[in-house]
Amino acid sequence: MIQLPTVVACAAAYFFGSNVRKRRAITRNRKESLIARLTRAIRPGNGPVSRNVSRKSLTSERRDIIERSVMSDIGPTPPIVDTLYEEDTVLPPTHNIFSVIRKLERLQAGLKQLSPQYSQEVTEILKTLNGEADDARDDMSPRYASYYGYDYRAQRFSGKDVNESMTQRSVTDTSTFELLRSFSTPLAMQISASVRETANDPEELVTTAGYVPRVPPINGRMISKTCSVRKNGSVYLKEPSAALKRELEKIEDWEHFDIFLVAEMCGGHALVTVAMTLFDKYEMLDKLDIPRDKMIGFLDAVETAYFQEGNPYHNSTHASDVLQCVAVMLFQWELSKYLTNEEIFACMLGAVIHDVGHPGWTNEFQVNNKHERAMIYNDLSVNENHHLSLAFKIAQDPACDIFQNMKLPEYKSLRQLLVQMVMGTDMSNHFESTQKFAEQLTREQSVWDWEGPARISLLKVILHCADISNPGKPVPMAGKWSQLLVDEFYLQGDEERKGALPVTPICDRAIYMMPRSQMGFITFIVQPTFNMLADVAPKIRECMLPLLETTRQHWAKEVQLLDAQETEQGPSRLAPIEEPCRTESSA
Repeated sequence: MIQLPTVVACAAAYFFGSNVRKRRAITRNRKESLIARLTRAIRPGNGPVSRNVSRKSLTSERRDIIERSVMSDIGPTPPIVDTLYEEDTVLPPTHNIFSVIRKLERLQAGLKQLSPQYSQEVTEILKTLNGEADDARDDMSPRYASYYGYDYRAQRFSGKDVNESMTQRSVTDTSTFELLRSFSTPLAMQISASVRETANDPEELVTTAGYVPRVPPINGRMISKTCSVRKNGSVYLKEPSAALKRELEKIEDWEHFDIFLVAEMCGGHALVTVAMTLFDKYEMLDKLDIPRDKMIGFLDAVETAYFQEGNPYHNSTHASDVLQCVAVMLFQWELSKYLTNEEIFACMLGAVIHDVGHPGWTNEFQVNNKHERAMIYNDLSVNENHHLSLAFKIAQDPACDIFQNMKLPEYKSLRQLLVQMVMGTDMSNHFESTQKFAEQLTREQSVWDWEGPARISLLKVILHCADISNPGKPVPMAGKWSQLLVDEFYLQGDEERKGALPVTPICDRAIYMMPRSQMGFITFIVQPTFNMLADVAPKIRECMLPLLETTRQHWAKEVQLLDAQETEQGPSRLAPIEEPCRTESSA
């Protein structure tokens, strides 16, 4: 008869990704028997499940957790493997303290049925680890904070708040294993050894991480807090709260809709809610024969991909904001009257996917670092190419196939629109795109009669304008967006400094440049572009340009104060980073 401690040891090894074959001389039949017993006792989530859960589903679920946790990248060498060859082995994000806690909680659920004694032991281990996790959350950098459920927007991150050691600790917390070893029991020692050996096995990590951008199947995904899963595996949208419904009623209001408040009400997962609200409002799914459950599954997968990166700025809240801006431009500023249903949907879907999988780094940074993506895309619009590749990869999942009812010509036409629009969000293409649009405006031809490239130029400018529209919002909201973008720039600057590269001035947290950079951005980029679009959508002049001018005046005053300070004290270095502006409703 198989002894209970053996089952527990194998359970621990299995849940922490260990290679049972390599570490124990267990015959194949005995191993299958143990896993079958474990399968009956432990669900891939929490608690017991029905008997039809297979070993294959557990294996797939483990693989998907690892893929999701390490934020796998394109290419033959996933980034986590590079960390394994340093002098002191640094464990990948899969095995930091937060991941260990989550896996222990799952293990504990099964142990409650197998043995109260071992369950109590895991409880004591969890108690200690959770105490350490609370300390780690206090040190966490914004790049990874949102992935682990930490509200970085509630904190002020400045040079003194985030340093290399804190970031390293939050991302690769090897102190977890020191804590586990402090428990002298066989179970704790087995867990610690299992996780560490897995982390030191490059072959296993490469195998589980994968080489291409990939989204886990529905049952293995980090389902959005605004969604739930039916027994048949399909994803559906939860009923929004009364307060959320009231805020969503303002979704067509450029000035008063607060995307930060909506994101807070959705637990940071605003994209599915905002997108489905707009798709339903304008009946886009019915018009293009897109299955509702597929669209929800697709949006949830895209939001998961945004959420994994944990960027302060380029995240699902930004995508939701751009989508809402596109909707206002189309339906309130009446640009939709010039477009077909396919083109309208392309604008909205382009907003959803335009930054999915964004690493928080600029294209130039990745080119200078010879990043794997830069190699794959030959240094051309690196991020934008990746966003498109990942989005269409997501749509290949049967649960997310929003194109399944489209004929091939329709699909190819929509794909071509999306490719050109998302590529148009690359700021290096800004002047070329706007020049073509300006040339089209000078021709004596009605917008109604625009064909081919002319229509494409309009679609590209619509999405591009929505993407750069932050300064055209009320000052508190515009200021908050500016601070989040600066936070993300600073993280890149830290990487540049660590890699002995020249630090981009706007990314240098030792130099306070936000007022001047915002003034330049508004004066040379945002204002001219929206002025051009106003020739096609006159309502921009009354609904948006006055807000943009107010924001410009705000930053002009900040620049004057900064100039006066520098005249008196010298260049503004190591200036404090102010807490992001908050709207009245979200303060």
